Amino acid sequence: MVGILDDTCLRYPLGTRLKIGDNYGTVRYVGEVFGYKGTWLGIEWDDPKRGKHNGTVDGKHYFYSIHPTVGSFIRPGKVGPFESLEDAARERYLDYTGNALDEQLIKETQASIQAPLFEIVGMDKIARKQSKFEQLCEISVDNCPINSAGYLNEFINLTSLNLSHTLI
Repeated sequence: MVGILDDTCLRYPLGTRLKIGDNYGTVRYVGEVFGYKGTWLGIEWDDPKRGKHNGTVDGKHYFYSIHPTVGSFIRPGKVGPFESLEDAARERYLDYTGNALDEQLIKETQASIQAPLFEIVGMDKIARKQSKFEQLCEISVDNCPINSAGYLNEFINLTSLNLSHTLI
């Protein structure tokens, strides 16, 4: 690594889990790669078929990997945003609006069951109950780009947590 880098080292410390498309990986190197301009992230992918090397490029070793084809370098701009468990739960459980249901989906359902008076009831009551974090005992934040916990003191009754397909 050469000199002072931009804030990439702070945003993606070594060991950071990330997801690009359907591929999960771990940051193993942050810095310059000889012969290429700018800052790069050296990634060790979970899937050995995803990478191109083992952390060595043009004879120079940048990071170690467990498999010979599990590593690759990507630009930091290719990585999407991350959020904490706290932020994801707040977004999923507190940001409810009465218009959250897809109007097109309701119309399609009405047509498919031939019920023009089809109506969804009870969503406001559920939303009010879910907005009280201290009362929640189950939370699901699956498929969210979560890579940290955040401030979890409000989740005092939590007994079940779904973190599937997150970065944790």
